[in-house]
Amino acid sequence: MARAGGSCAVTAEVPYNEDSKSALPTGVCLSADSVIVHSGMAVVIDLAAWELDDVPKPVSKYAADLPFVDNGVAVSPDPNQWKCEKSGSAENLWLNLSDGYIGGGRKNWDGSGGSNGALDHFNDTGNH
Repeated sequence: MARAGGSCAVTAEVPYNEDSKSALPTGVCLSADSVIVHSGMAVVIDLAAWELDDVPKPVSKYAADLPFVDNGVAVSPDPNQWKCEKSGSAENLWLNLSDGYIGGGRKNWDGSGGSNGALDHFNDTGNH
């Protein structure tokens, strides 16, 4: 029991599941269920922004004929895991949208900079 400002508050953890619902008042169950399934106005607005409408989306002239190689490569959604497949570097990376290859950027004129991994892959795979 805790006292704050002269009032008394009791805190207890009660499991809320199908078995425990029968021991709780109906109003408490209805309130708990509505909190659990509530998606929130921010989520509703975000989802509405992504809903498809009747207006067709323009297709980029660069993406329209982009070849795709289904080689089982899955690019991690975590950018911290992205590495150049040639050198292992994690800086100045380029992603090949056709096959998922991640390579380093170009070397500078003086040899410094990237690993040239992306450009080498581009040349090795037939320029796609």
